[in-house]
Amino acid sequence: MPSVAQLSKTILVVGEVQAIHDDLKRMAQRHTIKYIPNQSRQQIIKDIKRIAQDTRVDILFFMDGSLKSKPIDEEVFAPLLPHLSLVSGIGCGFDHMAVEYLERNKIFYSNTPKAVSFPTATTASMLVLQTLRAASQAEAGIRRGEWRGSLTPTPDTREVVVGILGMGTIGKSNPYDALSLLPVIDENALVRAMEAGIVSRVGLDVFEKEPLVHPYLMKSERATLLPHWGTSTTRTVVDAEKEGLANITAFLATGTPNTPVNNPFDE
Repeated sequence: MPSVAQLSKTILVVGEVQAIHDDLKRMAQRHTIKYIPNQSRQQIIKDIKRIAQDTRVDILFFMDGSLKSKPIDEEVFAPLLPHLSLVSGIGCGFDHMAVEYLERNKIFYSNTPKAVSFPTATTASMLVLQTLRAASQAEAGIRRGEWRGSLTPTPDTREVVVGILGMGTIGKSNPYDALSLLPVIDENALVRAMEAGIVSRVGLDVFEKEPLVHPYLMKSERATLLPHWGTSTTRTVVDAEKEGLANITAFLATGTPNTPVNNPFDE
């Protein structure tokens, strides 16, 4: 792996910076930092191509919400080859990122799993409690003026066994359950199970074809639904940007980011 510690690099920041302006100014004392505002996918790609014509870009830094039209793939990265060596992203999931393409071209991709773990875990816990205690059904009834209506007693939280699927940073932060960051649930199969009484209630913050949600889930009071909201806190924005920048700082010092998703130099 080549050493990068002594070299001045060019960092291209894509999207709107919210919390690390001062940190980037300090980094700019040694490295070149260029910015692309949060625009349409095609405009961002045009800007990347324009910058790449006369600038060697070594690091791409995607802010939260940039390039909402996904995936982030070869079309985005190809103009920056062969000099691009790190893509630093915000968030834990990376299904939108062409990680295999990056790896083939000896490029690291790093994410920010620590920043999003606690808010995702607490959101999962909230959904477990809402689902177990039929909170959505109870709220819908009282808004219709039915008071308790057709509600029946629910299981007690002290008498249930909760399964945690995955014991990474999110699972370990969560006293109840863990949310999936990838669309791993077959919503049609889930709906069939709910209709058959196999699944009594469900709480979801991630959907198979976001932002589309299965019509049955939209109508059912036995489904508690959130719009992929788990990490949307003011604290998370700050923590995620700082963690993303820390990946860049570590890469500049050692040649490896703190939280790499891939290992392009693993022979």
